[in-house]
Amino acid sequence: MKYLAALAVLCLGIAVAQREGAVVPREDPAGNPSAGQLPPAAPTSAAAKGLADNVPRRVVATGFVEGARRAAELTFETPGRISEINVQEGDAVSRGDVLASVSDDVSRAKLLEAKVEQALAEAERLRLVNGASPETRQIYAATVHAATAVHESARRELARGLELQKRSAIADVELNRLKDAVISSAAELALARSRFQEIAAPARADDLALADGRIRLAEARANTAQEQLNQCVLRAPIDGVILRINAEVGHVIREGVPLQLMTIADVSELRIRAHVEELDALAVTTGAVTRIRTTGRDSQEWTGRVLRIAAELRPKKWRNHQPSEHLDLMVREVEISLEGHPSLPIGLPVEVAIEPASVSDENRFTSGTSRERR
Repeated sequence: MKYLAALAVLCLGIAVAQREGAVVPREDPAGNPSAGQLPPAAPTSAAAKGLADNVPRRVVATGFVEGARRAAELTFETPGRISEINVQEGDAVSRGDVLASVSDDVSRAKLLEAKVEQALAEAERLRLVNGASPETRQIYAATVHAATAVHESARRELARGLELQKRSAIADVELNRLKDAVISSAAELALARSRFQEIAAPARADDLALADGRIRLAEARANTAQEQLNQCVLRAPIDGVILRINAEVGHVIREGVPLQLMTIADVSELRIRAHVEELDALAVTTGAVTRIRTTGRDSQEWTGRVLRIAAELRPKKWRNHQPSEHLDLMVREVEISLEGHPSLPIGLPVEVAIEPASVSDENRFTSGTSRERR
C-alpha cells in the first residue's frame, strides 16, 4: 500500500510540473534549441487570412440563361379590347411585326375629328391671305359709288340753297336741312370707303399669327389621335422569340391596370446572368474564364467569359430552388458570354464556375462555395 501511495504522489508531481511549465528548454553550446523546446509559433489567424485572401480561388455561383439582353415585357399603351393575337409562344418574330391589336373604332373617330379641325383651321388662314372674293369687292365698290353720288347731290342742293338765301328766297329751316343732308351723306361715303378698304387690305400679321396657332393646335391634336391609333397595334420592338403570352382575344385592357401581355427575348446570342455571393464579390474580374453546367447534364459543360460586373451588391431575388440555398444574401450580378451558341432555353438554371488562370480543370465544381466556407 505504501508503495502504491508513493507512486501516485510521484505521478501527480510530474503532472503539476509539466502543467506549470517547470520543464525549461535547454540550449546546446551552439545555441540551438534542445529537443524539448517548443517549435516556432504558427502565424496568427489574421496573417493566415491575409495569405489566403491573396491566393486566387475559384468562385462558384448560380444563375440562369438569358438572351443578348434582358427579356422585354410588352403590353398595349392604350386601353381597349384585344381583337387579335397573331403569334404563339415560341414563335420567332422580326422587328416591326404585328403581334396583337385592340379595337380601334374610337381612336379612328377621334383621328377623323382632329383632321377635320385641322382642315378648318387651314382654310381660315387661306381666307385671310386671299381676302374677300371679287364679287364681294364689287359690291363694296358699288356702295362707295352710290354714297359718292348721294353726297355730290347733297352738295349741289346745298349750293342752290345758298344762292337762294342771297335773294331771301329760301327759309332758314330748309337751308339747315340741306346742310344736314351734306353732312350725313359725307359720313355715309366715309363709311362705305372704310368698308371697301377693309376687305381690300392684306391680312394683318397678328391675324395670321393667330391662324397659324390654331393650325398648329389642330395638327397636334391630329398627331395625338394618330399616335393613339398606332398604339392599338402591338409591334415587335426587336428581333426575337416570344417566350410567354398572358392574355387571350377578348381580354379588356383597362386604363391604370397593368398587364404584361407577352414577353419577348433576343436569342441571337445567349448569355448567363450569374449571382455571386457577397463573400466572393471581390474575387471576380472581367474577362475571367467560366465553366457552365446545368442539372441533368452533369457530364456536359459550356465555356464563357465574364463580360460585365455589376457596380453594386443587391439583395438576392432570383432563386434556384436548391435545398442549401440562402435567401438572406447580398449578391453581385455577373454577365457572362456563352460560347459556341448552344441550344439552351431562356431561364434555364445553371451553375457557374469562375476560375482564375492558375486553377486547373480538375474538380472545378467541387471547390467550396461561399456557403460552404462559412
